[in-house]
Parts: sequence; C-alpha cells; structure tokens
Amino acid sequence: MMITAPKDVLLVIFDAFTNPESFDWPNTIYEPNLAKAPFILSSVCRNWRSLGRDTSSLWTYFGFESNPKKVLLDAHLDRLRILQTLSKDRPLDIVYHAYEHLKQSDGVQYDYGVQIATALNDVAPRWRNVALRLPHFLTSRMDTAMRGHFPTLETLSIAFYHSKVVLPSAPRLQRLYLVCAAPVMGHDDTIITRLPSLISLGAYLNGSMLRSLVPTGTSSTLRELCILETINESSKSSWLFPCLKSLTLNDAHFLRVIEAPNIEALTVNCGHILSVQHSVVSRFARTVQHLTIYSHVEPPLVHVLAMFSSIKSLSIDIPRLWSGPYPTLTSESNRSCSPSGLRWYRQCGPCLRGSGSTRPTISVDLECYYLNNGVPIPE
Repeated sequence: MMITAPKDVLLVIFDAFTNPESFDWPNTIYEPNLAKAPFILSSVCRNWRSLGRDTSSLWTYFGFESNPKKVLLDAHLDRLRILQTLSKDRPLDIVYHAYEHLKQSDGVQYDYGVQIATALNDVAPRWRNVALRLPHFLTSRMDTAMRGHFPTLETLSIAFYHSKVVLPSAPRLQRLYLVCAAPVMGHDDTIITRLPSLISLGAYLNGSMLRSLVPTGTSSTLRELCILETINESSKSSWLFPCLKSLTLNDAHFLRVIEAPNIEALTVNCGHILSVQHSVVSRFARTVQHLTIYSHVEPPLVHVLAMFSSIKSLSIDIPRLWSGPYPTLTSESNRSCSPSGLRWYRQCGPCLRGSGSTRPTISVDLECYYLNNGVPIPE
C-alpha cells in the first residue's frame, strides 16, 4: 500500500516545481522542465492526479518552442488544451518561440503554429508574463490580441521579426522588452510614461519614434532604461528621467541629452563615454555606483573614471558572450581588446575614489584577450 503525504504538503511540493514566480522573467528562455512539471507530477498516482487537476495554480505556465531541431507534435496541442481548461481563470505565464523562417510550405508545423497562436489569442485577457518570438505570418495573427486590454499583464517580451508591434493597454505592465520590432501606440498612449522598465534590444527605434512613445520627453516612473541601438536623433532637446536608476546605452548623442539625476547603474560604450564632454560625464559621475564599460577599451578612459566619486563597482566587459537579457552588442571588429587597454585597468583602483573608505570592486573580462591574442596578460 502506498502512503502519500498530506494534501497541504503535496501542494507545497507541487508549487515548488511548477510556480513560475520563482522563474527569472527577465530571462525569457523557454523552460521545458517547467512546462512538463505539472503533467509529470499528476501522473505519479491517482491522488496526485486528482489533487493536480483541482489546483489551477499548477497549470499557469504555457511553454512552446519550435525550430528545425524541435518540432511541434500533436501532444503539444493536447497539452495546450489541458492547460487552457485546468488553469481556469488564473493569470498565465507564456513563452512561445517559433522558428523565424517557419512558413506555410512547412505543412503541419505551420498549422500547429497557427493553432497555438489562436489559442494564445483566446486567453489574452489572462496574460501575466509573456515572451513571444514569432515569424511574420504569426505576428499578423497576434495583432488583434495585442490591441486588446490586458488587466493582469506585468512583463511583455516581444520579438516580432520584420513586423511592427502594437503596444497593448496594460495598466499593470512593469517591464517591456522589444526585440527586432518597431513599437506602435495602441489605444493606451500613456503606457511608456507609466512604465518602470523599458528594454529595447535591436529594435527599430529612431528618435521620432521614441518621441512618440514619450511625447513630453520625460517620465516620472521609469527606473530602468536599456536601448541597445543607435537612436539617430539630432535634436538637442533633453530627456528627463528623474527616477531612473539603471541606464544602458549604445548611443553617444542620447548620452549627451539625457538627464537622470539619480542614476546608480550605468552601462555605456567606451568610445561613446570618451567622445562626450566632461560636463556630460559629470552629470552621472556623482551618483553612479555601478559602472560597466563595454567594447574596445582605451587607456584615456582611466582619466574619465577618475571623475566618478561614488563608484562601488567597475566592470570592463568585452561582450563576446553578453550575459543576462542583453544580446551581443558589438560586431566582430569590436570583439578585441588591445594590450594597452588591458594594461591600464590595473591603474583604475587608485584613480577611482569610491565612497567613503570602501575600495571599488573592479572586474575585467579577460577571456576575450586570451582568445584573440593567445598570450599572457601584460603586467
């Protein structure tokens, strides 16, 4: 006779394996183990199956991925229908990555993709944390859903290849990721001005488009801003973000015109921070505590670093393999670090004053040097 744990203990176990709240949503990678977990747990025995079917919170992660090596099967569609039923009215966490070059001639895979997109449209009012990476033929099918109202949506990551994205009406939205997509305002034209976190990775985002997203040039709620492409705006009018704490930029002009008096974490291109006037750097130098410099480092940077009076940590990052939610930032030509650039980093410690008696922490990505030069790091 099999002895099973009490119901309340089982629920704790189930929750530990299936609750996406423990999942790092800025990392929007499809997690197959998380997608399979409720089905595996419910197949152990009759008691576990009964408990699982009656616990709607276990069925809120919708995860699907298709590419030439991972094809969709009938079982995936069956799983989707079960999730739709057993999750009841719970908010949903969704990751759907479809092969970029998936097309109608792919037959059954095309049909599966359409069915999944249709099902996600049906549950759109229940979206909570959503990451979509879709080919063009599926983005057009999601367009109607994106124009709707999302009362529970908190995180949205969109990679719509070669397509514009209609920004939804989502009063609770906290983080917005745009990848390879041009944003277009929907019914809610204040979504960006109320947004705490905006991360744009390789999106088509020019100056006029950014102005349309933030028409006043200011946001009193934005705390994190990451724009990893050139804005291409020649306007000298400033952008004001009084609550901004974390800023990542790949645009020298935008660095000149942005005002962020309370910035604490700054990530910038070495060439850009060297190209701007010291008066621009001084706007950030007083408050920045965590500084990351990427791309080809140059010795003159050490003099700029001496301006940072509150620094606690400095990272020199040659992003051959960029970690976290940000992709590789540089082209092949930039993936190198000169011996002189590595030589000066040992001088950074004395130049960085830090705050109080605390010495700043300095880390340098030296792996790229070994790979590109094959010689010891110069002393």
